[in-house]
Amino acid sequence: MPGILLVPVLVACGGNGGEAAPPPAEPRTDWSRAVTHSHLDLDLAALTGRAVVTAADSDSGGLSLAADGLSVDGVRWRGGPLPYRVVDGRLDIGMPDTDGATDITIAYRFATSDALDGWNAAAGHSFLWPDFCANLYPCRPDPADGQTFSMEVSGGAPAETVIHPASIPAPAPGYVPAIARGDYTRLDLGATGAGTRVSVWYLPGQAEDALAGAAHLPAVVQFYETRYGPYPYGDEVGSVSVAWGGNAFGGMEHHPFWHVAAASLSDPAVHAHEAAHGWYGNGVRMACWEDFVLSEGTASYMAARALGAQGVDLWPEYACSLRRICTDDARNTVARPEGCNGIAILDHPIWSRVPYMKGAWFLREVAAVVGAEPLDDALADFHAARVGSAARMADLVDALAARFPSEAAVIRQQADGWLHQRTCPAIPDAGC
Repeated sequence: MPGILLVPVLVACGGNGGEAAPPPAEPRTDWSRAVTHSHLDLDLAALTGRAVVTAADSDSGGLSLAADGLSVDGVRWRGGPLPYRVVDGRLDIGMPDTDGATDITIAYRFATSDALDGWNAAAGHSFLWPDFCANLYPCRPDPADGQTFSMEVSGGAPAETVIHPASIPAPAPGYVPAIARGDYTRLDLGATGAGTRVSVWYLPGQAEDALAGAAHLPAVVQFYETRYGPYPYGDEVGSVSVAWGGNAFGGMEHHPFWHVAAASLSDPAVHAHEAAHGWYGNGVRMACWEDFVLSEGTASYMAARALGAQGVDLWPEYACSLRRICTDDARNTVARPEGCNGIAILDHPIWSRVPYMKGAWFLREVAAVVGAEPLDDALADFHAARVGSAARMADLVDALAARFPSEAAVIRQQADGWLHQRTCPAIPDAGC
């Protein structure tokens, strides 16, 4: 949408900054100005949205957000319009100098898509990972950016259940907010010792698969809370079955209600893996897309630890998967490539099982040296220090080396072999 628009749409949302100078006459570009909270009010029938965005203090006079898939109808602050423009999918806003954080309100329209890149009305779910948040709301798609969220969603049919978090109270990446809509049944699985309520939502004909896949989920979440620290995203969690279509499998870490593909609903490993992202991947965000292994490798290791405590051994399955990677040049790659946000992750070789399995195996080798429970303690301390912020995989390796100084050389050797080299340091001798 070219040009500069001053469209007085919506009742203004009151700002919370101090005395303010008038906004600039022109929109300004500023990706560095932090966004600390977004309240999303979405109408799924009308395909309209209202985002109340809390912008941090800055004297730049600008704020930029991604809005690739949106039609922006107006931006307002304290009862009046703000200048804005949309250029190449970037929403630039002219911001007043408020001497503090302030709220602005963005009115917009979004589209429905039959692909995994936004809101799919026909299938009844959203899919924002890795950087498709701008197809649903004005956002920051960089994985290092984190903010809190609140959501109101309307426009579902009377017989449908609409599942979404009312609040995401700890900073999370832009792909975390999610919606599922359909003929859902909620199965209450109980609560953890910390009081976190655990559920699974399933669609017609899926009751048996849902119970099979989520039976261990309360114990898994309790394991994470006990070993790695308090859950940061509220007091209710659960798995939501979604119809991704085709042969799609796995899940997506939309906390606190993560999505699980219908084809994987009966698989306890998927439920445990997605739950683990509340601690690593979301709780501790990736600083760069190249740090994908920090999210996926750590979550895979945590899932094996938690399910192992319930008598479910994931390591034979991991060993077979790793063996296929290590013996196939077409599959194999480094788990942690060089650089920071120099890749398009969906087009890069690490968009594969490699970071999951090499990352998990790296941590397994560390546990073999320092002990599984001491490694749990180290992961818990790293999480406590970094929750709500972004980190690099190198930061975790450094923290482990510092935590276990007598084993530091071995830890760094294992990190180099499993994370930075294409050739696997060892090939599991698995009976696959």
